[in-house]
Amino acid sequence: MCQFHDYPFSRRRFMAFSATTGAGMLSASLSAQDSGSGDTMQQLTFIKPGTLEWREVPKPTIQGPKEAIVRPIAVARCDVDFAIYTGLFPAQGPFAVGHEFNGEVVEVGEGVKNFKVGDEVICSFQIACGECEYCRRGQARSCTAVTRGAMYGFNRGYGGAHSDYVHVPFADYMLIEKPASLDPVSIASISDNVIDGWRTVARQRRCERQANPAFDTRAVLYEKVISFIVQRCFAARGGSEDDHGVWTAPSHWQWRELPRRGAAGDTPRVDDAVAEIHAQWLMTPRDDLRGQTPRDVLHAQRSRISEQIQDREHQWTRFGQSPLPLWRESTAYRLGGYGTHENIVYYDLLRHLIHECW
Repeated sequence: MCQFHDYPFSRRRFMAFSATTGAGMLSASLSAQDSGSGDTMQQLTFIKPGTLEWREVPKPTIQGPKEAIVRPIAVARCDVDFAIYTGLFPAQGPFAVGHEFNGEVVEVGEGVKNFKVGDEVICSFQIACGECEYCRRGQARSCTAVTRGAMYGFNRGYGGAHSDYVHVPFADYMLIEKPASLDPVSIASISDNVIDGWRTVARQRRCERQANPAFDTRAVLYEKVISFIVQRCFAARGGSEDDHGVWTAPSHWQWRELPRRGAAGDTPRVDDAVAEIHAQWLMTPRDDLRGQTPRDVLHAQRSRISEQIQDREHQWTRFGQSPLPLWRESTAYRLGGYGTHENIVYYDLLRHLIHECW
């Protein structure tokens, strides 16, 4: 059984890890006494599988203009941490542990532009400069300004997040502001495990979208609708209609298994035929839509454009910034994605066209 314990302190808030394994109890906890004194601090240290210790070590200090010192507020346990602590992953101690965390900026170098003392931030677990060729490509793990694979909590010389303070060598690149509305504990793992999960899902979704590119909804909406309606109305008018709107279906007319406007057993009326033609257009699978119906495609595009517009709403809500317009290369802009109200208007238009063609 694995548990996280939240320890509130006047100076910080930590999440300490405990795990029960077949080899016994592995635990780390925080004492209520002050952590460190003067130029020292407390650091949770991996000694060997099954053994963690709080050790008093020197506090990190600002050594360059781009650096910052962060006091961790919430620290998450990664699955790799568990493997190291229990001996499933070979590691040679001692070294500081913890790499998924957020915290409060307590000191910044004179060259730091985007952060100040008191800011709550999320910190990258990888150490990277943000300026070299690899960082500009998004391959921060191969940053040339530091040892390849440099990160917190893995015996790489940069300390660990289960410490009073953490040294951040490249603050403007490695830190992002934590939205005030988010609880730090709930997003403690966002810099590693959450991002890995997102990348896994994003890669799969990207492949799915490449295999099934979005439809141009304008073609779905208007390309064949008039000829379809005229043909269906012509076929339906093969029956007879009286002045009261009662309609007798021709012998070749076949009802689909769809809800009808009239009650079961009622004599069909023209409105029933109109509703049926309307449903046939929307609900009939088409080869040119890869077996989907126009209704399926419209609803899918509605979700797509709604998501993109919602992203802009969130930008305004969370950051107080005016959201950008839909970019010209977006699916919603290029392929005419329709939102909820446009779909409703389109359904009414279909009904009107069928009445007029009748």
